[in-house]
Amino acid sequence: MRFFKRTAALLLALLTAALCCGCEKEQERPEYADKTIKYYLEEDPRTLDPQIATDSSSLTVIEAIYEGLVRLDAQGEPYPGAAERWESNSNFTQFTFYLRQDARWSEKDENGDIIPVTAHDFVYALQRAVNPATGSQTCDALYCIENAQQIHTGDLPVESLGVRALDDYTLVITLEYSYEEFPKLTASAPFMPCNKAFFESTSGKYGLETETVLSNGPFKLRNRYAWEHDKELTLARSSSYTGEKDVIPSTIEFTMGEEADVSDPIAALSDGVVDAIAIPASLAAQAEEKGFSTVSFEDTTWGLLFNTAASYDGAVNVMSSEQIRGIFVQTLPRAALLEHIPASCSPANDIIPPLTTYLGQNYRELAGSDFYVAQDDSVAANLSSALAQIGSDMPVINVLCPDDPDVKLMVNEMLTAWYEKLGYYFNMEPLSESELFSRVQNGSYQLALYPLHPSADGPEEILSMFCSGNSQNFSGLADAQYDAFLDSAKNAQDSIGLESLKAAEQYLNQRFIFYPIYYQKSYYACNKGVSGILFRPYGAAPDFIFAGKID
Repeated sequence: MRFFKRTAALLLALLTAALCCGCEKEQERPEYADKTIKYYLEEDPRTLDPQIATDSSSLTVIEAIYEGLVRLDAQGEPYPGAAERWESNSNFTQFTFYLRQDARWSEKDENGDIIPVTAHDFVYALQRAVNPATGSQTCDALYCIENAQQIHTGDLPVESLGVRALDDYTLVITLEYSYEEFPKLTASAPFMPCNKAFFESTSGKYGLETETVLSNGPFKLRNRYAWEHDKELTLARSSSYTGEKDVIPSTIEFTMGEEADVSDPIAALSDGVVDAIAIPASLAAQAEEKGFSTVSFEDTTWGLLFNTAASYDGAVNVMSSEQIRGIFVQTLPRAALLEHIPASCSPANDIIPPLTTYLGQNYRELAGSDFYVAQDDSVAANLSSALAQIGSDMPVINVLCPDDPDVKLMVNEMLTAWYEKLGYYFNMEPLSESELFSRVQNGSYQLALYPLHPSADGPEEILSMFCSGNSQNFSGLADAQYDAFLDSAKNAQDSIGLESLKAAEQYLNQRFIFYPIYYQKSYYACNKGVSGILFRPYGAAPDFIFAGKID
């Protein structure tokens, strides 16, 4: 009897110790945890449907409320997301993902039962993304999957997509070609899961309102009133999330539009309107002087963009002539221009920025560099004959540029050189950034100092801006040969694809469509005491899972 009493007492002591340890562990949450993080969205999310979202506001929220097969750490490397582990075959053409069996959706079903996240949810989501009826504009990210492109063009049924569920928690994805870095891709929005039954229950309103969103990520819409369109959207840490990492903040508050005055981002940080915000490069030094932490990415290329349309302002557009464009480019005093690049910027010898990756490797290291056309003043002698060939005199030409002191000195160097070498005086037209963008995007320009800022990583993100029919093709270029380079790259993302992308970039240089001058960094600033927000280049959505704040 004494043995059983001692045993019972020992068990009680162990249980008490375990409970105390649990309480102690709960108290070990760091000081910066369980806080509200405030962030500004430029506009109301257009949709929280991962398979069709394209705008940055939507993608920022989607990054927080959904989770793909993997997540990306601060170095951009994958760690377990909905999949606890994965493996590939020997040549990286097939990947098997093993899903966490405790993964669940943010809401219960109508009977109050937990809804598990299964491999079938990923099969349905990926089939839906490439289904032409869905109208996804981001499904080309899935073209590496077997038959994806042929399905999207309507040549094959969606069931032929190289994705299958071996059981509820085992997903096999077969690729068109070897792609060792494929798991990283599955962290992006089009790869997020979709529950078929819930999707069909929304009657075409999936992702448009709070009640038509079912998510599986570290955060969820706080309640049925969490999304007040054009004003605010509030997320709470999801109690159903069982992911690899602890979720640090308790709440994410997104404000948008006129609900938050961020016209002066430094003041917005100082006043606590936001905890983190994108800032122009010109304010980076000021932000750091005030003690705000900053992070930057060299992901924007500024250069001379030429309007290649056949006519301009009711007359022949002289910049439609490749020879004339070449004369303007090759008579530029490059060394003098680079003396006036804005602070925190660096010389750009190429159109594609240095951070760009291709199949997991640095694109510049693969493709080479220094593609810009070198100075050759001798071409100035050909200007008269070039004008005669298109039947035009030299018109008045305005060079559009940002209203920045350094940039204006740079453009003045251009104008001086062209006057000395070509015998014509041209005008500088400094504009605010919004006016510059508007003029170029409306085609109301002849040549402009303009930025190329891709919305995602990869050389094709910039190169596709010059494809026929692309809404971002502000150069007016319409060339079947150039389009063919990009089509070839999409269909062969290996060494052949690399050569196609390289040829497209060289085309833009050698045909004098865009002349690179300097790289600019994108900056983000965080308030004092705010840490852990993972920002990424090319305007990719930030990750708030590790965000903390000391008030």
